[in-house]
Amino acid sequence: MMIEIFQLIIVVISIPILLFFIPYCIKNRNLKSLKYLTIVLLFQNILSLFASNAISGSLGKIIILYKDIILWGIVILYTISSLKIRYAIIPLLFFCIYLLLEFLQGSVDMYTRLVCFRQLLTPVILIIYGRALKLRQCDIYDYTRFLIKLGLYQAVFGLVERLVLGDEFWISLNISTLFDNKGFSKWAMSGLPGNYYSFDFYLLIGEGVKRLVGITTDPLLTAHYLALCLVFLIITGKEYCKNIKIAFFFILVATVLTLSKGGMLIIVVAYICLLREKSKKISYVAFMVVALGLFVLIQNNLLRTLAIHILGITSAFENVSMFGNGIGTAGNLASLGGGSITAGESFWGLILGQLGVFGLILFVFMISAVLKAALKYNKEKICYAVIIYVIAVMIEGIVSESAINYVGSGCGFIMLGVLSKNEYNV
Repeated sequence: MMIEIFQLIIVVISIPILLFFIPYCIKNRNLKSLKYLTIVLLFQNILSLFASNAISGSLGKIIILYKDIILWGIVILYTISSLKIRYAIIPLLFFCIYLLLEFLQGSVDMYTRLVCFRQLLTPVILIIYGRALKLRQCDIYDYTRFLIKLGLYQAVFGLVERLVLGDEFWISLNISTLFDNKGFSKWAMSGLPGNYYSFDFYLLIGEGVKRLVGITTDPLLTAHYLALCLVFLIITGKEYCKNIKIAFFFILVATVLTLSKGGMLIIVVAYICLLREKSKKISYVAFMVVALGLFVLIQNNLLRTLAIHILGITSAFENVSMFGNGIGTAGNLASLGGGSITAGESFWGLILGQLGVFGLILFVFMISAVLKAALKYNKEKICYAVIIYVIAVMIEGIVSESAINYVGSGCGFIMLGVLSKNEYNV
């Protein structure tokens, strides 16, 4: 009873704040609004859960879409008010136009199409939102420090949740309600989401291993956010964090305990890039060692779920076509509507299945154009860190459908959008 009252109080306090910041964020587009949206991204799931438990599931669903209202509001306003179409924006526009054409193809139900359309638009919306923000150079430094501090708080909470509170904490919060709100109830079992345990080591120990979940309520989302913080710390050093050793230790331990292969891949890519600055030969050796290690893991099926992730991209090639089968026909979200032609677990695979080879070319060209623009206009370490992170996420996306998302990797794509401009607003 006390937990329900606590959840109700949090929701009642949050509602006026949520309502106030919609017009504020759309109008101002400043550092304060960016920090606010970042907090919303990290806490949206837990607040949605509280709202569903204390008031109704409908309110919980609205809270999940709350960030979309802000993002779409700013993107639409920015697109209408901006008279100049920059070179970096053109590939994004082409991709959006192609998405709209593919949306009209096929016979998938409207809900599945809309969900998959939103998923494919995720990096586009985040990048354009970043470009629409009115930030100064000092604001970027401030925001980076803010992200790392949030990462440290997340790590500490995650460690307490993993080592002290355990499954009982999430069961007491009725976490399965959140998955019902998202339409993912088929992926929940025994009152807990299926990904709260990793079965990668099942062949070795005969049981699943509990993961660190974190305040995002999802171990994979937590891992991607923490990995972004680690990339900043690895590439920039003490520039954005005075107590770097303490922060690095807690964030790294928390990331490892999420048991996220994607999170670890991002960290490895960052270290290889750091080695490359010191010695290209050593970085090549490190790359070969990592590649050999992955080959051994795949060949011997030492990580149980790795084969499933690889199947996500290989199954897409089995049904590949030039222009795809239309929105809502491939990937995990499409499978919820029963219309997927792939095994899921690959962002590249779902693009191939839904948009075809041409769609994948447009997607890669779009991301490459924004990366080149950011590299052209910024030579600071923070820019290199963001580029490394986005590239690592893109690589992970080959075998992971959840690599590109709002909550986990969203801040990285927002910063990419910010850095892809050739001027800052004063």
